[in-house]
Amino acid sequence: MNEHRNAWIDAARGSAALAVTFFHFNTMMQSGADRWREFWSYGHFGVPVFFVLSGWCVTTSWLKAPDWRDFGTRRLRRIFPAYLGSAALMVALAIIMKATTGVNDVVVLSMNWRSILAGLTLITAPVTTVKPIMEIYWTLSYEVAFYGLLTALLLAPPRLRQGSLAVLHLALCVGAVVANSPDFGPFFFVGLWPVFGLGCTLVMLSVNLPYGLLMLAASAGQAVASCSTLQHIDYLAVGLLTAGGLIAARHVKFPRLLRPLRLVGEFSYSLYLVHIPLGYYVVLRLFPLPTGNTAGYIVWQSLQVLAVCGLAWLFYLTVERRFHRPAPRPPSGA
Repeated sequence: MNEHRNAWIDAARGSAALAVTFFHFNTMMQSGADRWREFWSYGHFGVPVFFVLSGWCVTTSWLKAPDWRDFGTRRLRRIFPAYLGSAALMVALAIIMKATTGVNDVVVLSMNWRSILAGLTLITAPVTTVKPIMEIYWTLSYEVAFYGLLTALLLAPPRLRQGSLAVLHLALCVGAVVANSPDFGPFFFVGLWPVFGLGCTLVMLSVNLPYGLLMLAASAGQAVASCSTLQHIDYLAVGLLTAGGLIAARHVKFPRLLRPLRLVGEFSYSLYLVHIPLGYYVVLRLFPLPTGNTAGYIVWQSLQVLAVCGLAWLFYLTVERRFHRPAPRPPSGA
């Protein structure tokens, strides 16, 4: 069962990463295959899929964590080396473009200490008003906030940790309803916490039913309230569909047909990070799309995405995977 579950999770990751990749490839183009580009204008909904999957997978790891230091260090190793590697790619491309063409249209580099420090620590928008060097990094700030909250809960005695997660989820779901989520600042994550919380809830339902039911009730109440406020309702709707899919997939054998998506899921974080620097600023510029032929546009773009997947796989092998650590073994007798 775990093998089937993990396969479905990887396939969902791969689908989400590809959706975001096609979204950016098409929204950055101004013409060609209008219906195709319109279809992929919804590809940004891969982001809430990532958030629910993160809630599920990270909470599963959190339950096994021996202490807050191990968990926090493991989370930092998962997100920051690859993030900094992709940021270095953007900077390198900006320098190369400036040196070869005299024009840097890749990214505006702010060299003051505040911007550099914020960029290195992911304390950029929406945490602060400092603009990240690549727009997609805003999602990583949400991930870091989620990791930080779970790390803090590990400071509680072991017998209180699951209850602390349930109370935190309840409080933040209420907060997402009664308060408008700020655009910037220390509470930026409140509005989208319920999407992460859906993944947390699914895990808790399987390990501690009373707390899981409390969290499920909080999620349901927040979802109903969001229908009237319309705040983040689109992301929440996609999150609910993802959560429902995860539940259904637990009892469905993973089909061979989806194995390529599962493979992409293994390096989906790398694909998310490099599809703009290596995809848009390298592949698309070296091999531009034929805008006058719809079929040619679709086929050529699909080949471009395939090429970017290959580059992302190399990035995964050389950067991201080097910082992975095996999951901690549960205590003996557990």
